[in-house]
Amino acid sequence: MNTNMPFFITDLDKFANDLQILFDTYGFGQDEREYILKYIYDDKCINYDLLQQVYTVLGVLPEEYSSFKTFYDFLNKYYNLGTNVIDVASGHLPILASFIDKYQTKVGQGSIEAYDPNLLPKEMGNIKIYQDYFDEKIKINDKGLIVGMNTAEALIPSIIHANNYGVDACFLTCNCTALPSDIARRLSAYPRSYILDYWFNYVGEEITKNLPSDKELVVEHLDLGAMRPHPVYMTKSLKIKKP
Repeated sequence: MNTNMPFFITDLDKFANDLQILFDTYGFGQDEREYILKYIYDDKCINYDLLQQVYTVLGVLPEEYSSFKTFYDFLNKYYNLGTNVIDVASGHLPILASFIDKYQTKVGQGSIEAYDPNLLPKEMGNIKIYQDYFDEKIKINDKGLIVGMNTAEALIPSIIHANNYGVDACFLTCNCTALPSDIARRLSAYPRSYILDYWFNYVGEEITKNLPSDKELVVEHLDLGAMRPHPVYMTKSLKIKKP
């Protein structure tokens, strides 16, 4: 067992038992179980997405350490979450969607859908769960906001799809890339920092190609404790002003 135990795991036996129940309840595969068990007791890994999802469902992760809560707070600051929202690339457990669901339940309005082929729960709160990719086949005429966290491949297609319907979008991207293969090969010898900068600029350029005339693209940044702040790509009908 790793000696650098996350400080919020105060009862190891209970945590290990609850973790096994979670594995069985949601049907985690063998690969996912091995990955989680390899890293979940290491405090250097508490920002890993899947581990944060597990910690949150087990009720041990303080909200101030939750990347999902940080992004939820960002969304709630700039957008009306009491509308019809879609969470794209939700991961195995739809934690971002669950924060939005709790807010909508509190205010008594809105709906939340989560899309990801890796989603394990059949139901969680009021979230409509779809174990599928979010793509152009999904009709979003009645939606008010499309969101996504730590997306790579899904980032550009999802915002373009939202643009096609004139729907606002807000995506926080991870410090990884999904460049077309020809560009990735051409940049392979460059430093990682240069490739990331190229990717972030590429994302903005691709999004603005079909940005509706009544919307603007704004790029903010969130510090989630990674090697550099995460860009957040926001489209909105009116100019976004910081409170």
